[in-house]
Amino acid sequence: MFQRCKTYCLWFLVALLPLVASAAMGQTLFGKVTRVVDGDTVAFKIHKGPVEKVRLADIDTPERDQPWGTEATTALRQWSMSKPARIEVLDTDRYGRLVATLWVDDENINRRLVKEGHAWVYRKYLRDTSLINLEARAKSSRTGLWSSKAVIKPSDWRRGQRSSKPTSAVNDGSSGPVKKSRSGICHAPGSTYYARTLNFKPFTNIDSCLTSGGRLPKR
Repeated sequence: MFQRCKTYCLWFLVALLPLVASAAMGQTLFGKVTRVVDGDTVAFKIHKGPVEKVRLADIDTPERDQPWGTEATTALRQWSMSKPARIEVLDTDRYGRLVATLWVDDENINRRLVKEGHAWVYRKYLRDTSLINLEARAKSSRTGLWSSKAVIKPSDWRRGQRSSKPTSAVNDGSSGPVKKSRSGICHAPGSTYYARTLNFKPFTNIDSCLTSGGRLPKR
């Protein structure tokens, strides 16, 4: 009887997890960062609530074993560890982590990581379009990770690429104008359908494309 109850209880908890995560979406939760896992992932203790693993939205920082991974992790730890903070929950990822914007002392930490050259903009599901210009400025001024001549995207590093390729040798769609398709969708460089969009109106940045009446791709 006890074993049967234990099994049923476990099933109930597993079924409840997606509901709890869904309930958090769209909420602002207050608490503090109790652990920095890497440059874009933290453990966040909700005030009078549980500890949640949080993936910072819209950005991708170097892996811990990747060049500049230590610097990105250290920066996030210095800016957020044990300080009163809040997260604005936007989604959950496939690992069950909350996807959120982290705020400390009314500063958007996601944006600061990009601005100070510790992170790339994660364009696939981009929500905060201001990050595009922040990344461009960090890159042009060779701030943070952009000071290196051998910059490797975290996605490439995870696939096993451990050396950079000259930009003339590869065209990965990570640079170029923002493309506004005939259907009015704004495709930023590096986004899913960027290379496939052949008939478009070019814009210098995502903000100008959106201002012209364009819209972001749906998830």
